[in-house]
Amino acid sequence: MTTDAAPAVIVPPLRVWHGLLWTVPFTALWSWLLYALVAL
Repeated sequence: MTTDAAPAVIVPPLRVWHGLLWTVPFTALWSWLLYALVAL
């Protein structure tokens, strides 16, 4: 592996983590919304 290839290997996991972390508040909001609708 060359040093030029290392950043290309490191960057995709960071983008994946960013995507996963974005879904956490969305999932929490969705769960709360469903709970609120059932409680009505």
